[in-house]
Amino acid sequence: MSRSLRILSILTLSVVSAAIASASTWGGHHGTIHLSFSEGPKFEHVMKSEPLPELGLVVDLYAVLTDIQPIIYNHGKYLSVGGYELQLKVEGAEWEILATDLPDQSINVGMNKGCLYVGKFTGIKFIDGNATLVHWSIRLPGEPENVVFSLDPAGLNSCEVLIGCPDSGTQALWTGSGAAKMLGVVFSAGYIPAYLNWNGEEPDLTPVRGEVDWQDTGLFALE
Repeated sequence: MSRSLRILSILTLSVVSAAIASASTWGGHHGTIHLSFSEGPKFEHVMKSEPLPELGLVVDLYAVLTDIQPIIYNHGKYLSVGGYELQLKVEGAEWEILATDLPDQSINVGMNKGCLYVGKFTGIKFIDGNATLVHWSIRLPGEPENVVFSLDPAGLNSCEVLIGCPDSGTQALWTGSGAAKMLGVVFSAGYIPAYLNWNGEEPDLTPVRGEVDWQDTGLFALE
């Protein structure tokens, strides 16, 4: 298969396509994205860091999907992530992305800063229940304090045309892999924010998530 056809195939079969989303089934809330300064398995949501002269702070930030239940849909089990949409939001400082590291053979068509519309036909495998979606290298000039990294649901284009998604409190979207023929359902994912040089009260690490769970849809069975 040529590179152009492979890219077209991935994009056509992934959640980054609004046309696919409009024909997909809403699966409800399933999973939590940890925004963390470490990849895990122990996540680091709060960090203190000293800036470098004239450079400011350069931090590594990971988005890792976790809390995936062993559910069955149409006799298949979700073993990987085939596509996802999320929009990074940074409050409290100016910021720029120096590098965006995605899983191998992934395609991202997100155009805005921190916006990911990613597809991978073979899927990103869950390892011990986790799937690393992205690793950013981010620079924040000056001496930033009280910086919050979160997700912005305003960046989810597919949610607008996916029946059941609007007004559900969805923070991010993901679906299974095309290779496993698990693209028919699109899930919502919540997130836990990350805090850099936080000087206020104890930071809130409560997951921000949607209202409709996968159990409420009646579409799935536990393994």
